Amino acid sequence: MDMSEIDLRSIFFPNLLERVEGVREKGTRFVHYTSADVGISIIKTGEIWMRNSSCMNDYSEMSFGINCVTKFFNSAEANPMWTVLNRIQEGLSDEIKNLFDGWSQDVRRHTYLTCLSEHMDAEDGIGRLSMWRAYGKNGGVALVLNQEAMMSETDILKAYTYPVHYYNDEEITEFFIEVVSGIQQHLSGLSSRSVEGIKGTVFYMLQTYCICLKHPGFAEEKEWRVVYRPNQVESDVIKKSVETVNGVPQRIYKIPLEDVPQEGSTGRGIDGLLNKIIIGPTEHPFAVADAYVEALTEAGVNNPEARVVISEIPLRT
Repeated sequence: MDMSEIDLRSIFFPNLLERVEGVREKGTRFVHYTSADVGISIIKTGEIWMRNSSCMNDYSEMSFGINCVTKFFNSAEANPMWTVLNRIQEGLSDEIKNLFDGWSQDVRRHTYLTCLSEHMDAEDGIGRLSMWRAYGKNGGVALVLNQEAMMSETDILKAYTYPVHYYNDEEITEFFIEVVSGIQQHLSGLSSRSVEGIKGTVFYMLQTYCICLKHPGFAEEKEWRVVYRPNQVESDVIKKSVETVNGVPQRIYKIPLEDVPQEGSTGRGIDGLLNKIIIGPTEHPFAVADAYVEALTEAGVNNPEARVVISEIPLRT
């Protein structure tokens, strides 16, 4: 088959494509769980922050994926892939390894994330218990988001949305073996592509799975990540700032929640992006709900009262 008829993503990112298509077909919404005060700030400022991966809740956000990728691609199971790549051009495997090694420290230190979860229809009135326990100790909210902005093809932000994969060691090996098999199967077609293009794609695959593999103990989160790598591709839209979060001064990046229709970026403004807000378990649910209705009104959101609901889940805070 002519390689022009094959999407490279189907070879190097088969599970990612499956997850993306599944979400699109089902019309799945996304949700951002956060504290009530941060949620108000998002609405008032019209921006959402991306924080360094080292500052996220799970201290192993980056190390787990990096260790999994490094372990497999230095193992005997990966040798067929490196052999095939060297048949495209002698020494190509070493070039990719050197490129990956050269960026690995930057991936650890300078990857910025905003974390979302898949939102199930059954959670509309209650939210997810595990997430309230993680984010609702002093009053949390769930910002339920429409799908359009997450799934749009625009490149305006230079930040990209990926599903997280929760694999144990055996599943990781099985998955990467599938990728290696795909590369072997399409060797003749890959050979017709530019060497730099192949090198970039394989490197991008390695880096993506470093960022998007997570311990299976977190699987119930159904997490997706909006990822920004400013040292690789810098955005003209996302702005940098130094802020103090929980007493820790840190560099953060701010995604503006606004439409840029001329660039194909729609559904990103608060009114189009926000499906509803679920007020989590708190001693003062009605006061918090009223505050959110007021903030949405000031932000120009249509029908704000209908978008704010109070979780029915009986969780003590």
